[in-house]
Amino acid sequence: MTLPVTEAFVQQAARTPQAVAVVADGGRLTYGELLDAARALAARLHGPRRLPVALCLERTPLLVVAILGTLLAGRPYLPLDSGYPGRRLRHMLEDSGAAVVLCDRATATTVPALGEVDAIEHLMRLDEPAPDIAAEAPHAPLPAVSDEDLAYILYTSGSTGRPKGVAMPHGPLARLIDWHTDRDGSQQGRVSAQFAPVGFDVSFQEIFSTLCAGGTLVLVPEDVRRDPERLLALLAEHRVDRLFLPAAALHQIARSGLHRDARPPLRDIVCAGEQLQVTEAVTAWLRTLPGSRLHNHYGPTETHVVTAHVLDGPPDTWPALPPIGTPLPHVRTWILDPEGRPVADGEPGELHLGGGCVAEGYLGRTDLTAERFAQLDDGTRRYRTGDLVRQLPDGALEYLGRSDRQVKIRGHRVEAGEVELALSTHRDVGECCVVTRPDQAGQQQLVAYVVPAPGAAEYGAPEPVTLRLAPKWHRHLTAQLPEFMVPAVYVAVGRLPLTPSGKVDRAALPAPSTARPALAVAMAAPAPGLQQRIAVVWRETLQLDEVGVDDNFFDLGGNSLLINLLHSRLTALPELAGRALPLVALFDNPTIRSLAVYLDGAAAEPARRQPAARRTRRERPARRTYVPRKDTSA
Repeated sequence: MTLPVTEAFVQQAARTPQAVAVVADGGRLTYGELLDAARALAARLHGPRRLPVALCLERTPLLVVAILGTLLAGRPYLPLDSGYPGRRLRHMLEDSGAAVVLCDRATATTVPALGEVDAIEHLMRLDEPAPDIAAEAPHAPLPAVSDEDLAYILYTSGSTGRPKGVAMPHGPLARLIDWHTDRDGSQQGRVSAQFAPVGFDVSFQEIFSTLCAGGTLVLVPEDVRRDPERLLALLAEHRVDRLFLPAAALHQIARSGLHRDARPPLRDIVCAGEQLQVTEAVTAWLRTLPGSRLHNHYGPTETHVVTAHVLDGPPDTWPALPPIGTPLPHVRTWILDPEGRPVADGEPGELHLGGGCVAEGYLGRTDLTAERFAQLDDGTRRYRTGDLVRQLPDGALEYLGRSDRQVKIRGHRVEAGEVELALSTHRDVGECCVVTRPDQAGQQQLVAYVVPAPGAAEYGAPEPVTLRLAPKWHRHLTAQLPEFMVPAVYVAVGRLPLTPSGKVDRAALPAPSTARPALAVAMAAPAPGLQQRIAVVWRETLQLDEVGVDDNFFDLGGNSLLINLLHSRLTALPELAGRALPLVALFDNPTIRSLAVYLDGAAAEPARRQPAARRTRRERPARRTYVPRKDTSA
């Protein structure tokens, strides 16, 4: 029988009361001490079972006490990030109906929004002495917890701009932790890091897969989470052998580990939250950690983890893009087409999830719940993920990307993840992210953000460097992908920005610079008159601060759409009054110098044709599955 995590923890604490449960900068707690502190807090939190208790605490042992105490009181917890804007925090509190906020000295003074919500009845400082009632609490009976009782409410971004709260009951979480315990066995003697923010569902997995099995949980301070070198030092200091983290954070820690020759005693690295890419840096670093395994977990907030895949053995044999694995025992999966019909074996479709893993829905949002959740005849729920997958011959699922990350580039559907995977196989690419941004014509174009690999000094810089044409990366992609899938702009960055949960923060990526990119041709200023007037039109069209008379329009980021915009603007020049300007003339004269000569009708310098500029290479049909090869060219 699957036990609620509260009961599983109570039983573990009874077995090993003197074992160390939690370690942090603020001290450590044994299992017995943690249970007593959580029971004491639970005695102060009696209230309506569905009303959450909000948690806004530093990453100290009090955070774990607060989570356990709330759950032992039979109530769900609502994590608040003190770094969130006040407006977002107020919405979460008002929308959830939370009347009690657990905080500490730092958060109570730095989050004024907590005191500005009418529904809040009590700000409870956990770092202050508790009332006398707490002394009797360890012996007070605990309320029973059922599968249907809510465990937590996590807010995620909403397409309307209004965050929505995912109401997760105990049942799915208990089954997840039970799966962990059955697969991994006792964690006694093992040490796990608690890396994820408490507002990220992986934090629940980190905490309870450790504490329900007798392990030790090391809380990673917030400033250390964002510093790969300090994180590596912490892992070594505390002998951490299990680490959960997003793929982007793994890439950063792998590069830092190689640079510092850091070899923490990691046995299991668990990635979740975004698509896992096994980069060269990850492979090289894990080669230095013999016996370590890399786990790829998949699951949206609305279900938590539902599939898992393990990579073990020599890292050199691992695929660059591992599958997300097979469903957990309590999970049912459907792969459906847009009409809701099952797809043929091996065909792509949208993943739907059911069984004993699905959340109750979105708190107070019956409309959104009805859109994404379906009630089945057997009384269970099914969730529509929006993720595209296909089933491999061995039964594992291959993740193909988000259906809503599909974009149209010049009429072609493009999945940004495929471009990222292709670009990541170049030896000079450490990490990358591909997004869409509008060009001057208002059309979407692909922009690639690249963290150069160590030693790739050509583009390495602490500040973003915009490259309208990065020859090596561009050649690498044009050799593998259709032209419409090749980014128009590359931006070299020192590191990719991350969200509080450790995912790539695409909204925080810097806009491409408007400075003229570094090109092989020297910068030559336009001459007064016609060249200057043409240059003004070029700058407006390409969104650049300056251009040279010998710069190639296409090397500066021009494409077939922008050249149409350029054509319409050039026809307004006084030199063209009453004259026709064939569009082909712009392809045949892709520099300001040659175009000025053409417009002047002079024969002294014949118009130069540069076929490469036209990028007229025949476009190949997009392939559904792409298997990359590592680039070894200079």
